[in-house]
Amino acid sequence: MKAKDKIIKAKVHLQKDNPFFAYLVMGLEFKEDNSFKSMGVNGKGSCVYNSKWVETLDDGELKGVLAHEVLHLALQHLTRGEDLNHEIFNISADLVINN
Repeated sequence: MKAKDKIIKAKVHLQKDNPFFAYLVMGLEFKEDNSFKSMGVNGKGSCVYNSKWVETLDDGELKGVLAHEVLHLALQHLTRGEDLNHEIFNISADLVINN
């Protein structure tokens, strides 16, 4: 299944299983960029993804990744970490989200 279709399917499953995260994910604009390693969000509400990477994920993993990425926005990680060491802040932000 193509990455775009997998993302749509994961969004539909989120609506059924996790409506809170689905509501947040519905506000994202998804953009394919295969120069990107995996998936990420920016402060403008865009979610950039590598299609080959997305295609390796099963449905549950992709739902988790979508929820993970949107939580970076919900928890304001992109603005709160502006003046900090990006790599260290991103690791700590990921730990908070994944916990």
